[in-house]
Amino acid sequence: MASVSPYLLQELSSLGRFETLPVGARAARQGVPHTSLSLIVKGKLAVNCHANGETVQLGVLSIGQTVGEMSVIDHNKASADVTVVSEPARLWTIRSEDFDAFVSKYPREGVNLLRAVAADLSRRVRSDSAMLLRQAEENRHRFLDMDY
Repeated sequence: MASVSPYLLQELSSLGRFETLPVGARAARQGVPHTSLSLIVKGKLAVNCHANGETVQLGVLSIGQTVGEMSVIDHNKASADVTVVSEPARLWTIRSEDFDAFVSKYPREGVNLLRAVAADLSRRVRSDSAMLLRQAEENRHRFLDMDY
């Protein structure tokens, strides 16, 4: 965001709002429409996915990371629960339509924002892929020991 002028940063920040969430509060709920992007200013939030009666923790987000970036891009429901797990969390949140309006009004800066969001998503996908690979390797013996 270093290439965005202070004026545009101020305009972008004015489109959002700050909120404080207590420990245990959800910033996103899996399967529920999510219509905002939040930047974590303070606190830690756990990302958990539920399937077939089981819960898998995908990670923990902290200062500088975002919640809801996928929904802002593809306008789908939240893919996971995101819950505050340490001290009350402070988030800066912008609604999808305000984010879209900013990107339309300021295309160059909008591209920079979208690149930053894409870079964060890319880091998460790479991290999740590495975690899945480690888990597959750890569980490989279960499949090798199966009776056929």
